[in-house]
Amino acid sequence: MTEDQTLVMQSGHPLGLFKSRPESPRVIISNGLMIGMYDNPDDWEVATQMGVSSYGQMTAGGWMYIGPQGIVHGTYNTLLNAGRLHCGVAADGNLRGKLFVSSGLGGMSGAQPKAAKISGAASIIAEVDLSRITTRHDQGWVDRVSDDLDTIAGWAKEAVATGANTSIAYHGNVVDLLVYLAEKEIKVDLLSDQTSCHVAYDGGYCPQGLSFAERTRLLGEDRKAFNELVDSSLRRHIEVIAVLVERGTFFFDYGNAFLKAVFDAGVTEVSKNGIDDKDGFVYPSYFEDIMGPIFDYGYGPFRWVCLSGKSEDLARTDEAAMSCIDPERRAEDRDNYVWIRDAAKNRLVVGSQARILYSDAGGR
Repeated sequence: MTEDQTLVMQSGHPLGLFKSRPESPRVIISNGLMIGMYDNPDDWEVATQMGVSSYGQMTAGGWMYIGPQGIVHGTYNTLLNAGRLHCGVAADGNLRGKLFVSSGLGGMSGAQPKAAKISGAASIIAEVDLSRITTRHDQGWVDRVSDDLDTIAGWAKEAVATGANTSIAYHGNVVDLLVYLAEKEIKVDLLSDQTSCHVAYDGGYCPQGLSFAERTRLLGEDRKAFNELVDSSLRRHIEVIAVLVERGTFFFDYGNAFLKAVFDAGVTEVSKNGIDDKDGFVYPSYFEDIMGPIFDYGYGPFRWVCLSGKSEDLARTDEAAMSCIDPERRAEDRDNYVWIRDAAKNRLVVGSQARILYSDAGGR
């Protein structure tokens, strides 16, 4: 490229080099755009499966692939601050001795066990797709795997008692897991969900009672029956969440449209006004209630990539980033310092030699 060219990218595909000026952007990126008669969810789904479009929230995915590192950092910050706000964790402390429970080990949600480990918590993450569990286990982000709830509970109790940051994958449905935890009166400190509820009726949410294979078959053969099972499962899901919350668990929506899906399933009481979702929901949101104070200070996700592809260059940038952080200024700075300090040890690189840091304006 020359200084008189701009590269235009669409959903990860180069459209071409266009004549521009030195003061113009070097790259212009857009994601997920559909035009005319194809601007609808059904055609967008086809285009995504063809690899010619992408989900609009994949802000960096169309240009630089840094893997799940970004969501690991965001989840790490979310968990630590949720612990401080609701579990009595000190500003300079971590989640040692706390239990975090959630679901999903896919491309985004797979960050949860790794983030929990870095924050010091024990965790149980439910996942119906065994291939997703295998990927995270082989990657070293999940320590233990079982489809037996008694075994899962035993590991979790041991980890909490000893302060170990053990990450546990339950091969099964999250509703079954939560019902078990409630019936056995096992204390859950932090609770969330990261199933793909923004597409709950397209397979993003697997109903209780169905295996992953049965879910896939029913999706293709009887969407109406599948949708009814999704609604029923979501209603049971929020019921057991309410039981755990009554016992002291802090539940938060993690931006995956879970509460919206519950509302659409007929549980209107989860909305603040009891009529629609325009005023929000009765349970906290990770963005408004947990991460909001961090953004108030000016922190935000800042990415960089070493185009040399050399790990030693990334290590040099980590050192430079640490030199810009005063870990004694506030808890958020300490969290970011620890994140960068231990980044190489935590093996966060997937794809490009890249890093992400929730830095403020001065740090950037």
